[in-house]
Amino acid sequence: MDHVQEQVSKSLKLVGRVLGDKFKLTACIGIGGSGAVFKADQMALGRTVAVKILNEDLSADTRMIKRFRDEAMSASRLNHPNCVSIIDYGQSSDGLLYLAMEYVKGPTLTQLLVNENPLAVERVIDICMQSLAGIEEAHLAGVVHADLKADNIILDQRRAGVDTVKIVDFGIARLVTGVARDPEDRAISGTPEYMAPEVISGAPPSFASDIYAVGIILYELLAYKTPFFAGSTTEILANHLKALIPSLASRRESVPKELDAIVGKALAKHPADRFATAIEMRDALSRLIKPKQATTDACTTCGTSCQPTFKYCPECGTPRARVSRVFEIPLPASTVLPLPFVDRQAELVTLLSHMRAPVQAGRASGLMIAGFEGAGRSALLHQAYDKVGQETRTIYQIGPDPSGLAAPYYPIRSLLAAVLQLPPVSSDVDLRDAVLSIGLNERDIPGIAQLFGHPTTLLELEPPVRRREMVWSTMRALERAAAQGPVTVVCEDIDRFDHPSLEILRRASETTELALPPIVMTATTAFAEQWPASVQRLEIGALDSEHLTELIGILSDNGVRGLPAPQA
Repeated sequence: MDHVQEQVSKSLKLVGRVLGDKFKLTACIGIGGSGAVFKADQMALGRTVAVKILNEDLSADTRMIKRFRDEAMSASRLNHPNCVSIIDYGQSSDGLLYLAMEYVKGPTLTQLLVNENPLAVERVIDICMQSLAGIEEAHLAGVVHADLKADNIILDQRRAGVDTVKIVDFGIARLVTGVARDPEDRAISGTPEYMAPEVISGAPPSFASDIYAVGIILYELLAYKTPFFAGSTTEILANHLKALIPSLASRRESVPKELDAIVGKALAKHPADRFATAIEMRDALSRLIKPKQATTDACTTCGTSCQPTFKYCPECGTPRARVSRVFEIPLPASTVLPLPFVDRQAELVTLLSHMRAPVQAGRASGLMIAGFEGAGRSALLHQAYDKVGQETRTIYQIGPDPSGLAAPYYPIRSLLAAVLQLPPVSSDVDLRDAVLSIGLNERDIPGIAQLFGHPTTLLELEPPVRRREMVWSTMRALERAAAQGPVTVVCEDIDRFDHPSLEILRRASETTELALPPIVMTATTAFAEQWPASVQRLEIGALDSEHLTELIGILSDNGVRGLPAPQA
């Protein structure tokens, strides 16, 4: 913890400093395992750049300084729209190594997944094709990236909303981890989730290991998590070496089967079985893109053809018409609402069976109740509550942030606060005592404390590793809650949850090796279709005409008039 605070403090003190009489640091915009990144002014040209200052311990070795110079010069030779341009490099008077590069204002792919998941398949293919174009340029120049991952790919979205991929940190991984070009140097380089089997075994990073990493990224963008995700770094590395790739269809519906074949080839255990070049993989992806056909329709006033997305006719300026029907229905008397529960008996039986299901490791714990707004998802839940109300079962019910701001982790914090029986405001000591009291251990404290906004040692870790610790700490807390007695977790309207909470909920609701309690979720039909296919789904459709007639009769008996007749 002290180390993290010291690193943050040192980085903030550098703001305002001028490096080499060229770059004035104006803000610290990121701190990672290799160093800190600053927004800076290039004083001679008056433009904004990004400056990466490597950790102080990298400057102590003269061999490191030479390798830094070699890697910087190699990366500076890259001139491609999908590679961040290197502007300058150097060493300050007090020994700090720095690298000045093009400043890109946009999210990393990791941030994109958190904020916009799920991504359209066509968009994922385009992002990966651009990434492969940049990687091929590097490979032709003899440059291996050595640490490709979602955090090292940025989307520049300033150009009319079009995604432009920018790859950063070429060669930096070898500097940070000490992987030299000497073939006798067997140090392991990279981020566990993205490391190729041969690199794990001690081979130096290569063009083939870069292609493997792109395959991992392709899978992650489609399935929202990397294929070999596990609870510890050791398990992840073992999965890279031995485990089969989970099919994309098991993680997400409506994914073209051809993508499984492309992922499978990119993630082949032996380098020779992968795509020979980045361009070969790019060509394979390009064959999945359907040519777009331009569609137009005619203006109702002047007959000019124009795009359906236009709000006004480009010729005469007439607003594009939108046809809708409005039904004015008088409000019923307050004694009528809520309407009685009709039909849905089969759905109620399915829901109760899931809520009462015994806890079992390896079983998918999630049930998704899907339906359009007003279909009766909440009414079905309340009927189930009435049935289990007399049982000795604890039900933890959570919902979206009531402020509408979708604050990160709000629903998960609410759930953990109830499980741990935390007061509204809790100190580090309160949190630690609560975690240990339900049978968790010291390892789980940082992940849960991070969820509640407490500073922890997880800040020293790379973002994917930090998120993994938070996910598994949450799931272990739910497992301990289930071990203490019958428990069901109910998550209403998850289509309005924040994306970080959805990531945890998605992984908890899939099959895991943990014995998790039954989890019931409600969402709109459109949102539920994006959930993993391995999670059981209960669709709440429209009522049949017989039951609609019954409800209309009840409303009519209470003075409501003008209701439309049900359609068969």
